[in-house]
Amino acid sequence: MKKRFHKRRILLFLFAVSFLLSISLDFPVNADDRPEQGESGGGFTVTADKVEGAMDLLGALTGKIDIQEGNIYGLTIAKTLQKKGDREPFVIQIRSAGIVSVKNLKGETLGGTLPSFTGFCQPSKAGWICLENVVMTVTSQSAEGIVLPDARITSCYESECHRQAAMKHAGENMAEQIRKSQADFAALSRGLEDDLHQAQDLEKALAESSARLDEVLKAGKADELAVLLAEIEKSLTSDPEEEDGGQGTGEKPPEPPIGEAEKLLRALEEDHTWLKEKTEELETAITGIKGRLEKAESTLAALKQTGKLSPGAQDPARPSSGQTAKDAGNSGLLGAENRWKALKDKWASLDRQFRSFKEKWAEFDRTFTGLRKRWEQVEQAFEAES
Repeated sequence: MKKRFHKRRILLFLFAVSFLLSISLDFPVNADDRPEQGESGGGFTVTADKVEGAMDLLGALTGKIDIQEGNIYGLTIAKTLQKKGDREPFVIQIRSAGIVSVKNLKGETLGGTLPSFTGFCQPSKAGWICLENVVMTVTSQSAEGIVLPDARITSCYESECHRQAAMKHAGENMAEQIRKSQADFAALSRGLEDDLHQAQDLEKALAESSARLDEVLKAGKADELAVLLAEIEKSLTSDPEEEDGGQGTGEKPPEPPIGEAEKLLRALEEDHTWLKEKTEELETAITGIKGRLEKAESTLAALKQTGKLSPGAQDPARPSSGQTAKDAGNSGLLGAENRWKALKDKWASLDRQFRSFKEKWAEFDRTFTGLRKRWEQVEQAFEAES
């Protein structure tokens, strides 16, 4: 076992040195210079998420790679060393997570085959060509300049590679799920905290609106306006002679209280406009909290069911200190659930109060609408007489 591990390290070192020399010192790995097919022939397999640059696209159709200047994203270079006899093939990979900048990169594909790619993309510079998901096997390559940022070299025997890749993929998926759960948890906690503050503000706004409506109803302006409108309507339909008792005195009947009625109507109109706006704002806000409560309930259920919340998760709305990582995670989720329950109770209380307020508002709205309609009819009648 130690001998096999030692041999792997030697092969890894030799491959890394030979590859870096081939691309850094313009030393092509030509087909004529390759080792025998039985030992390590077959070229290098190059894969990239994206390749862009000033390149000869027509030349690539015949397997001639020529990039005067460009960038390679998500580069992986792999070499499979075929061993003689029953010995297992050995795979070496160089991965560069950063942007690989190249200058005068030239190469030839195995058998002159066309590099495969899934489609074209938007290049970062005008005049460049951009290809996505590029895969090709090259037998020779040279470059005037190339940098491999954050390069990592890995190796495995062929039977191990798929297992390692599966484990790596599973680990990445798990990490991504944890990151997503953390983001969902943070958004949930902050959202619940914000909604609790908003619910308190809504409670104050509802109390203010209720007080304004009670004040308007108590002042009796609507009743007073109804009396004045009745007087005006009577004056419009009555005979002037009836107004002086039929005695023919010639005295003019008293002027209808048009100005006083209009003044009352404008005051009521101002109250009505303010209350209508506040009622609509309150209804929209309370309905919004209800929708977010339902969404938060689903998020909480998902977080508890999947368990994809790291033990060290800390509730951003309730920073903790002096807790173990496990305690911090548990109390964080529990704290969010407690705030959800508190918000649910607060919303239920707000909803009850708002329904009561809205019933009184609806009655006032009907009364005012009827009075305004009578006033408009009175105005039309006076315009017709004049």
